[in-house]
Amino acid sequence: MANGTIAFDTLSTSGQITSVAKSLDTDYILSGVPKATLHLNSQTTPPTESESLNISSVDDDNAGDFGLHFSSSFNTANYIMTTGTNDGGASTAVFTIDITYGTNTTAATDVEANYVTAGDNRSAADGYGHMMTFCGQLA
Repeated sequence: MANGTIAFDTLSTSGQITSVAKSLDTDYILSGVPKATLHLNSQTTPPTESESLNISSVDDDNAGDFGLHFSSSFNTANYIMTTGTNDGGASTAVFTIDITYGTNTTAATDVEANYVTAGDNRSAADGYGHMMTFCGQLA
């Protein structure tokens, strides 16, 4: 069986559902959509993923400190991470998630989760639902 290549610059719809034809530049798909996502419970040993895309493994380095390894590498280490967390119903606590400075490479990164309360600045802590999305171009 022969395999081929389909090349195009724009995806278009006919508008049959909404009666409005729409199109999408394929450069947006290349550059503008998440290339890795993760929903992580770091309270378990080892941390467990309930949803993930392009994450080959997660290692537990310490409380609130874990490494993420990408299945497909990014083309630079300057990708963008957005985060959210499930606070477990706590009304006075906030989790912050950030990339450990200087640890991100094209193939992996180290992420820290910190528990923040009014009386406690930043304490490393594991959490039930850390959600992360990474954007950038893959290698």
